[in-house]
Amino acid sequence: MKKRLLITVLCVVPVTLSTPLQSMASNDQTFIEDAKISFKVNDEVVKELQVSTKDVITEECLPEEPTKEGEDFLGWYWGPKKNPKKYEGVFPLDLSKIPENVLNSLNGTVEFVAYFGKNVDGNELEKPGYRLIFNEEFNGKTLDKTKWVDKYLSSWSQTWERTQGFYMEDGVMNLQIEEDTQPWCPEFDGSTVISGFTTGQRNGLHKWNPENQVRNPQDTELTHINQYGYYEMRAKGQSGSARHSAWWLTGFEDVPEESAEIDIFEVLGKNNGAVPPAVHKWKDSDCFIQMPIHAYRSSNKDFNNEYHVYGFDWQQGTGRGKYPDKIVFYVDGEKYAEKNVNIPYPMIQLISVYEKREKNAWTGPWEWMPYPNSMEVDYVRVYKKLPQNEEKMPSSDLEIEEIQAEDLVIPENKIELKTYEGTDYIEKNLEGTKSYVRVKWNDGVETQEPVTWDSITEEDLAALRSGKAITKEGVVKITSIPGTQNFETTTMQIKPDK
Repeated sequence: MKKRLLITVLCVVPVTLSTPLQSMASNDQTFIEDAKISFKVNDEVVKELQVSTKDVITEECLPEEPTKEGEDFLGWYWGPKKNPKKYEGVFPLDLSKIPENVLNSLNGTVEFVAYFGKNVDGNELEKPGYRLIFNEEFNGKTLDKTKWVDKYLSSWSQTWERTQGFYMEDGVMNLQIEEDTQPWCPEFDGSTVISGFTTGQRNGLHKWNPENQVRNPQDTELTHINQYGYYEMRAKGQSGSARHSAWWLTGFEDVPEESAEIDIFEVLGKNNGAVPPAVHKWKDSDCFIQMPIHAYRSSNKDFNNEYHVYGFDWQQGTGRGKYPDKIVFYVDGEKYAEKNVNIPYPMIQLISVYEKREKNAWTGPWEWMPYPNSMEVDYVRVYKKLPQNEEKMPSSDLEIEEIQAEDLVIPENKIELKTYEGTDYIEKNLEGTKSYVRVKWNDGVETQEPVTWDSITEEDLAALRSGKAITKEGVVKITSIPGTQNFETTTMQIKPDK
């Protein structure tokens, strides 16, 4: 059940209850003098409260959590008689914060209905035939900066902190949007508000709008990047028109063409019964045929109010012709869509919940919902498929056999470090420098690991311009053995293209 972390005012019509509640004073307001609160389980009223002015419904006022054989209690929901489960109960519930038109639709009665559904259990951590290379169970107190980057596409926004509305509790990551959350990037994304984080951030990443300009350049951060393997998340989304919850992958754009996007899901708040995946080429014209992928649909599942398990399998060599690989989508273990692809580079993860506060958003016209709006994530895991007949090795026995760094051949007209108009920031590496290396392991698995290269100096640029090759050292962060973090070193050669 969601808990309100921050209360702000929309319009004020305060209510007081005759049972012990939290008091809240109000002045110069229109009062509902008398109203009734009831709680119903299977059409039977189990508790009633009489209310008047100034007070708030807290969790202490709720009846004992109800049970129903074979189903899970999802929370207390409320709404007008034509849609009694429209709003999730977020406590403490201050009726003074509910818009007047919503209050008027209730006819003086707030009726909470026990909502039951089926949360799908998560899978076991170990997956037969695979090696776990990324694992986040969200058991800590704060976002783990060794696994995640808290700057969500931050170079476009002057105020990157606005996307940091998340907290962890009881092994669950809550990405939250509050009533007073401000648009994250109003110059280029209008009234969209976001809570999100990623496994990588660099300047100019994901230019979805041709008008975008880098406003807030910062050093590149990369915690995890991967090509091929099986991804899994257990999560639930957010109901309400103009909201949606997303888990997606994108190329890290070491060169602009490495920009394909795969939306493992974009669950719309206006449609609780569908899981739409999507793909976008952006500047990668060769990645796949740009055709819609059909959504998963179910009249018996609620993807915004129940937990479900989402799977994504990026398979090597199972495609056809120009598109040699394949991506496969799953919900609760059921395969529902696939697509042949040609994406010869690794991708980062992004997790985000959105609210578009406008009349004509593609996710539907905005409507009020009780705040906070949130996406809840139980875990995220990534696995690498083991070679056929290869037994899983203990982590202590894994050894690196080879680190493959990609050398850079750079055109003469590209021998310069990138800058951004209106800022004094200078990139530390040349465009095209790979942000990862390929690591070969003794169990037959290849992983892609982040690498940080020594900065390019003026002496380096002078040497390249004079036709000489240079060698740069890099520190490789080994992230693919969960629970440990090792560092290796490597080198690459940079040559001018004569």
